Amino acid sequence: MKTIDILLLIVSVVPLIPSKILGEAIDSISMGNLTTGKLIFYGLILFICPVVTYIINIFYHYLVTRLGHILSFKLREKYIVHLFDMDAELYEKYTKGDLIARATNDLNSLTMLATTFLQQLIYFVALIISALVMMISISPLLTVASVLFMPIAIFFLNKKRIEKRKYYRTHHEIYSAMTENVLESIEGVKTVRAYCQEEQDYKKTKTAIDNDVNSWWKIQKFESAFTPLFELVYATSYFIAIGLGTYFVIHGDISAGSLVSYLVYVGTLYGPLIG
Repeated sequence: MKTIDILLLIVSVVPLIPSKILGEAIDSISMGNLTTGKLIFYGLILFICPVVTYIINIFYHYLVTRLGHILSFKLREKYIVHLFDMDAELYEKYTKGDLIARATNDLNSLTMLATTFLQQLIYFVALIISALVMMISISPLLTVASVLFMPIAIFFLNKKRIEKRKYYRTHHEIYSAMTENVLESIEGVKTVRAYCQEEQDYKKTKTAIDNDVNSWWKIQKFESAFTPLFELVYATSYFIAIGLGTYFVIHGDISAGSLVSYLVYVGTLYGPLIG
């Protein structure tokens, strides 16, 4: 885990270096002091940074995937052992479909939480802090004006989305019922045929599957309608950064190269804040 965290911190800082180099290159061109040595130096930095990021990402994704598989295996192994240790009361309280849903969806979600989600959290926090430090070093006033609006608006949008996502518990119950229905249909296929109940069993199973599909559609519609609001917040902050940044450049408060670097830093905040 320590190795993964170190790689994440490096990956979160390295992508910000080309933005700084690009701004300095633009300033050198505008001031007319761009030499051959500087041009070669800027070119090497712009070439090396993506290569370093790519190599680190290879090791990072390998380690995270490996850790995820190991954790998933151990969780399922403990879950199965725990089920064998339980008495009959547990199996009377929970259906087979519910137990299978816990072994599939729930354990997959737990594995994602313990690996990808936590690692992304570390990466996003480090990237946000690094970008804000670079932005403040360019213009504290521009940073406050353009970026302060973004986290406040996204906080309230996330709060609303979390309230709506309580529906996931209902969806879990629908998925569990669908799984239980399919299991009953498969296990009792001989009985169903013996009593000529194929049509009724088909309708019952189809209804359960349709309920699960419709439940997923409800979730997808909500996410599809909500995601553009986050993009609107980001676009507003970006518009403020361009407008106010241009004003600062005209009045000589910051250079054109610094504004370009600043806009790139604002762009790097999109992924973390939306995520």
